[in-house]
Amino acid sequence: MDAAAELSVTTTAKGGAAGQVAISPTVAVEISNATTQAVLLAGPDLTTSGDIELKATQQGEVESSASGDVAGSKVGIGISLVLAIPTHIVSASAGR
Repeated sequence: MDAAAELSVTTTAKGGAAGQVAISPTVAVEISNATTQAVLLAGPDLTTSGDIELKATQQGEVESSASGDVAGSKVGIGISLVLAIPTHIVSASAGR
């Protein structure tokens, strides 16, 4: 039994401000949850002439970015923040 998954997540935040007093907070929040499981559940007896293989694979990519432009003639304040919280679970199990 083979379970395979691919995941690609991209999060982008852009901001900007202009004026005499320019303030530009930019925040990107990325929360990704991915679960890949190969599970052989309880059931009737299995008959096989060889080994039984359980395999689970996952390829995940998470890319996050935040940017901002500030143009203040007197004061310019800018901040960019990225928060990425990936939870990726991969398992193979036999419930027998």
